[in-house]
Amino acid sequence: MSKSNIKTIPFLDVFLDYCVFHFGKEKGAKIYSYFIEKSEFIIASMIANDPLHDEHFLDVRFILQEIESDVFKNDISIYYVECPYKTNSPIKITFTDFIHKNNHKFYAKKGQYTNDSLSSTRLDFDIKIMDVLNKKNTKKNAHNHAKWRNKHTQRLDQLLNLVEENAEKSIQRYKKSFRELTRDEFREFIEKELQQNDGQHIVDHLWYEVKNDTSENS
Repeated sequence: MSKSNIKTIPFLDVFLDYCVFHFGKEKGAKIYSYFIEKSEFIIASMIANDPLHDEHFLDVRFILQEIESDVFKNDISIYYVECPYKTNSPIKITFTDFIHKNNHKFYAKKGQYTNDSLSSTRLDFDIKIMDVLNKKNTKKNAHNHAKWRNKHTQRLDQLLNLVEENAEKSIQRYKKSFRELTRDEFREFIEKELQQNDGQHIVDHLWYEVKNDTSENS
């Protein structure tokens, strides 16, 4: 199979995206930098089952386990690509061979292992692993949204009732229904006309629900 038929992504790119997904941009970047600086020591400690007493050691181990778990559960193909990476075709290997023979070698060398014959080989995964991560991210965002909505349900309902009770004021001020207001107009209406100071996040969320409700009922 030619390289043009295989879309892959280097291990380090996957590792960084998993760090950000699980720990956020700031901490994720720190974990990634820690791995880059100390990968050989980290992996040696993992092999010896002798954890380093560093802030991010357990985080790195967790990320590696998450990647391996997703690769296994979703049947993501694993590839080795010999240097020069842009011209050589990826060589597919089995998950078993990767886990039991070479994963620690590649992890220790930040995804790019040089063997005894001085042939440099890079660890890649099928690009589909990013689809797996994107689906997890979508579920996470949906969960966070539902959790936030539940927390603020009472206030959102109160604010909506207040807006509906003062619907005529929207027509007087903007010559249109509050359901037709732009986001900036809706903010202004809430803050200046109704004298409510709930913060941008809540007001924007209510505006979105009002507009969404309008589209569903149209």
